[in-house]
Amino acid sequence: IVKVMHRDLSDGKYFKKKGEIVEVHDNFKADVKMVESGDLIRLDERMLETVIPKVGGPVRIVKGDDGIRECDGTLFAVDMDKLCCTVALVQGGDKIKVEGLTWDAVCKLATPV
Repeated sequence: IVKVMHRDLSDGKYFKKKGEIVEVHDNFKADVKMVESGDLIRLDERMLETVIPKVGGPVRIVKGDDGIRECDGTLFAVDMDKLCCTVALVQGGDKIKVEGLTWDAVCKLATPV
């Protein structure tokens, strides 16, 4: 789930509205299906902001080390002072906690893990 942060897009119709990424193009553009309206729009990553769920919610790591990028997990903790979070992952049957992930490295999943 992402939030549109472009004020001028369609005269602000989508500003701060949530959408689900349907498909990624050229690593920097995505087709986003808007939650409220169902509209499908193609946006540059600079127009989007990740959404962080409540602790215990499902997430995907979208930025960082190749070993964990695109892995799904559960938000374990949020550090408001350091603007980072900890995600619990299951890899190869092992449960691991990845600490110090910046908020833009983690994104709420539309469907649970």
